[in-house]
Amino acid sequence: MSLAKQLLSSSYFMLATRFLQKGIGLISTLILARVLLPEDFGIVAFIAITTHLFYLLSETGSIQYIISKKEIDNDDLNTIWTLNIGLRSAFWLVLILATPYITRYFKMAEAENALYVLSIIILLKALRNPGFVLYEKALNYRPYFKLEVSAKMLSFIVVMIWIVISPSYWAMVAGDITATLVAFIGSYLMQPFRPRPSLSKFKEQWGFSQWMFLRGILGFAKANLDQLFVSKLFSAEQLGGFYMAKDIVLLPANELIIPATDPLLASFSKSNSDKHNFSYQILFSLFVVSLIALPSAVYIYLLSPYIIHVFLSDKWLHISPIFSNFAVLMFFTCFASILNNICISTHRIKAIFYLDILTVVIIFSVLFAMKNSSIEAIALARGGIQCLITALFITYIKTFTHFSFSRLSYLLLPVILSIGITIYSMSVLITWLAETTLLHLLSLSVAYLLIFLVCYLFLYVIHYRHIAEYQHLKKMLILALEPITHRLTKTMP
Repeated sequence: MSLAKQLLSSSYFMLATRFLQKGIGLISTLILARVLLPEDFGIVAFIAITTHLFYLLSETGSIQYIISKKEIDNDDLNTIWTLNIGLRSAFWLVLILATPYITRYFKMAEAENALYVLSIIILLKALRNPGFVLYEKALNYRPYFKLEVSAKMLSFIVVMIWIVISPSYWAMVAGDITATLVAFIGSYLMQPFRPRPSLSKFKEQWGFSQWMFLRGILGFAKANLDQLFVSKLFSAEQLGGFYMAKDIVLLPANELIIPATDPLLASFSKSNSDKHNFSYQILFSLFVVSLIALPSAVYIYLLSPYIIHVFLSDKWLHISPIFSNFAVLMFFTCFASILNNICISTHRIKAIFYLDILTVVIIFSVLFAMKNSSIEAIALARGGIQCLITALFITYIKTFTHFSFSRLSYLLLPVILSIGITIYSMSVLITWLAETTLLHLLSLSVAYLLIFLVCYLFLYVIHYRHIAEYQHLKKMLILALEPITHRLTKTMP
């Protein structure tokens, strides 16, 4: 099979795996939200974050090491396996000993037993067959697809059975352990390699692991510091609401908008030698992301009570202000992938590391200063912090490119004006359709889409249709829709 076909096949299986995993996970969450209480989700959020922290503290970067190294032998795999078991067993033991103190500090005594039980996933992940990563290295994602989807499906079944028999947060704990156990067993059933204890390549791998450890901790801090603060300052019920709101609001960014714009990123490495063209690619990428992300964020902000009532139930309506405030975070999160890739394509890896450190310092400082604030204010502040970080990132990028923020603002003017008109119109419609029913949500969603599109297309036709970036976007849309139109014309008599 040619490299192009391998890449295409790999992309297909990766996207299919991601779609099925997130789809099953979302269905499970929506069902659980109707059966369990917000405090149940708060307990699960706390134990998941704590377990994930100790897992990251023992992260060796084994997957990245195997994929990045040109030649892998049995000594490499055996050393990875031994190093994983040693480090993760040590941190698992530390977690077991520290659990009473952690739960007491965060006033989460009810989570103590669940934390003991869930911590077993650290050991299960350590024991997983390192040879399974060889499939990923060879761009053979079919086994990965089978294993991950099987684990998610069996986890879903266990959760649903548990909920029917005994509705509690233990259903989610059982589901996480099931998924990890299936992945552990499957890694040996689907890969013939059998690891043995060895540290022959320890020195070589340890240098790599130290860098991955730092990246992992920074990534964890950026993603979870706000939830750790909330778990310390507020009740399990409030933490559950905060966790649920953040998780659902960020879904469009993480699972739709960022993946949809990934093809734009391939152009960075090809054009970075031409400063003018490179700057244009940056401008166009940020323009396309803004065009999708801004209307999505405003939609979430305006219709949060309807979304919560229809998909989660009335008992979650109290999180509506948190849900709305996270729309700011969702909007600016959409830019993180592009800004990181711009720096990676120009080999500015250290800059990303320093900006990550700065991000963590800012998040910690702002949250510490807000320790007496409301949970809604913390959600809004998290979006404000992301806005600041995005501005700093763009300011840095301007130092080595010809990127023009004023040009981007000009391109987004019709989007902003259309959003303004849409917000005013929707505020009137919302007062007429105050009941948070499914029919009203559908009606308001259609109205939102139509008002925005009519305003935007009107401004496009009268002024923006001859602008280079808009013509570029038009060509991309035509190219993307070409297979669909081709099939439709074939089916017509």
